[in-house]
Amino acid sequence: MNKKTTLKRVGVALVATAFLGGVYVTSSPGEAQASTTLASTNSILQVNPLFTGVKTITGTGVPGHYINITNLSTKAVLTTGDDLKVSANGTFSFTLPSALTANQVFTISDSLDLKGTVANYTVQGSGFNVNPLVSGATTITGTGIPGHYLNIDNLSTHVVLATGNTVRIAADGTFSFTLPAGSALKTGQQISIADSQNLRGTTIFTVQSGDLSVNPISAGDVRITGTGIPGHYLNIGNLSTQTVLATGNALRIAADGTFSFIVPAGNALKAGQQISIADTQNLKGVTTYTVGK
Repeated sequence: MNKKTTLKRVGVALVATAFLGGVYVTSSPGEAQASTTLASTNSILQVNPLFTGVKTITGTGVPGHYINITNLSTKAVLTTGDDLKVSANGTFSFTLPSALTANQVFTISDSLDLKGTVANYTVQGSGFNVNPLVSGATTITGTGIPGHYLNIDNLSTHVVLATGNTVRIAADGTFSFTLPAGSALKTGQQISIADSQNLRGTTIFTVQSGDLSVNPISAGDVRITGTGIPGHYLNIGNLSTQTVLATGNALRIAADGTFSFIVPAGNALKAGQQISIADTQNLKGVTTYTVGK
């Protein structure tokens, strides 16, 4: 992606942005690459990874829309019609009648956009995913096999952060680990994470700088996501329509360095529009991003 540095005014706020690629986590040469949390990157519907033993299916979608879920392996229709509604914050969660088993296949779609969202998702037998690790973060989050425990080590400081039964993956397949008081991740640190029942699958993650990174934006997207410095606030403006979408303390970067912004109703993104996003504590470098098709 080519960057261009400009200075533009959106409404009454001077907005600066730095848009980077959509890569969540990077590793040094020879290290395993980290994977993203989402199993689907569809702009309308996103489904979190499906792991063996999980009893819920979760993800994000368009607030107010309904989700269809069918287990193709058992030919069971799990949700249809108005059974499963996406909540106002853009998330959904469905409790299964029984736990997922390896290699089952589910078809999931938005009932109002079947052609654009329908996709098949296969249950993974093992593994875990870690959300982006960014400088300043005080938590490490991700997904994995429910009931399993994780080992977490900071290889750069030679500190064992979690071992034994310290971090247990929840029933919905998610985990969250808070770093010791007074400590935070720093750029370049190497964090080793492993499922205690599969130590050979240890993965090393490199902590990224806190620079703002925005995932690719496409026409029709209902949310804008990325990473930045935990605790900072973001300004978002549509330069093409001269609309301020978020300012002040409306959008705060979470403790794990991620952010997710639901585009307000009536402000649908269109191909070719220029979107400006800035960290309110770093308004000097301005970059504009063009919405893709």
